Amino acid sequence: LRWLAWGMVLASLALALFALVSVQWVTSSKLPFIPAGLYAHLPTLVIDTANPNVMAGSLAILLPVIAALVLFGWGKLRQLEMVILALFAVVVSIVLVLTQSRGGFMGLGMALVTLVVLRWRRGWLLVVGMLGVLAALAIGLGAGSLLNYALASTTLGGVEGRVEVWSRAVYMIQDFPFTGVGLGNFGRVADLLYPFFQYTPGTMEHSHNLFLQIAVDLGLPGLITWLAIWGLHSALSWQIYHQGQRSGDAWMAGLGAGLFASQLALIVHGQVDAVVQ
Repeated sequence: LRWLAWGMVLASLALALFALVSVQWVTSSKLPFIPAGLYAHLPTLVIDTANPNVMAGSLAILLPVIAALVLFGWGKLRQLEMVILALFAVVVSIVLVLTQSRGGFMGLGMALVTLVVLRWRRGWLLVVGMLGVLAALAIGLGAGSLLNYALASTTLGGVEGRVEVWSRAVYMIQDFPFTGVGLGNFGRVADLLYPFFQYTPGTMEHSHNLFLQIAVDLGLPGLITWLAIWGLHSALSWQIYHQGQRSGDAWMAGLGAGLFASQLALIVHGQVDAVVQ
């Protein structure tokens, strides 16, 4: 079990380090504390670069496993193990912040809140506090403005842009419910049958929603199959977590909780993007 957990931890670190030389970093900064000139010092060493949101979606799924091992292993694992895990978590977190992906941040936030709830009995108080903060922001800024800020991206622009893209995905599902349009054909079919008003042909490659994209690619039977696999994985992760809690095995409890939280991060991130299928 330890080898399995360490394998996932090392894979997370390797992906984060690879991101530094493989992501097509944005030139503008959405976060004021990140200097825009910082990205000029990150060399691109590959031809087929990755979008920052794609990398963020992957890191947001892997990082909860490391965070869970730190939270559940605190005071139970060896000091060297804790130092290494904490260091790896910091490195992966920094790279995730550099992506400036709001979807990645939301997915990771959901995962971390879940881990706190699973780790401490009064962790649900954090959920109450966060809901209060969100309610205050919605009242102060306006629900529409807050939603538009959360959904805005350099590709789509905001809520209206997403609604248009999502509507094209719905049209495809209605017209091709059993077979879908095939993997990677969203943009081609949309430009041919359901032209966009806000986007030029050839610029929209997917539906920016995980569930819609799976149904578009594989049809409703494919979506049902995917949901069944996701549900099975989540249920097994929950069982691993409970078994670790009952037996007092910090590695097992942390691994199970991390895997379960990562599935929630996948779902949350999947509401605004479709990078992990």
